[in-house]
Amino acid sequence: MRRGLFALLLAALLAPACVKPKPPVVSATADPVALAPLRTDFATNEVVPAPERLREALTNTLEERNLKPRPVAEAELAELFGAGRNSRHRLERLAVSDDGATLLVLVEAECTFFAQVAGRYRWIVAVKLTFADRDDLDAALVRAFDVPVFLQFSHEKEDAALAEATPNIERKLGEMLDEILAARQGG
Repeated sequence: MRRGLFALLLAALLAPACVKPKPPVVSATADPVALAPLRTDFATNEVVPAPERLREALTNTLEERNLKPRPVAEAELAELFGAGRNSRHRLERLAVSDDGATLLVLVEAECTFFAQVAGRYRWIVAVKLTFADRDDLDAALVRAFDVPVFLQFSHEKEDAALAEATPNIERKLGEMLDEILAARQGG
């Protein structure tokens, strides 16, 4: 009896390890995507480029789905998006900035120090992902979420917090893209 119960419990615990992750949905066409990952500085309201780690992860996520990312140049971010904090305004500016992109991905992040907990520094990274077809900005899909991050040292600030949140942001963008691409392909 005990042996059977133990075997059943062991099988239940090991079964999820055998499940393979679902492969990403691949776009039927290699659509160009204007990609704008940015961070708004909480104190100054200034728009700054996202860390390299996040930009690379987002680019890879798009490429895995047969989309062709066209990142906005870092030098242009403040000029394009610094005038307003409204996501709709930023999305419109992104649509105008890249004539060749048919799809738009806007990734906005704001990092806020929360507290020191057990000797580590807790940050909250507020993220808003916006995906839109260039010709239909009113039908934009938006996902907003917070990522709690713990940093070890007091000198680590917003960029370190955002870099640490990268895996969660990458996963959420991947899930969002999979839903959109599956719907476009009728599946």
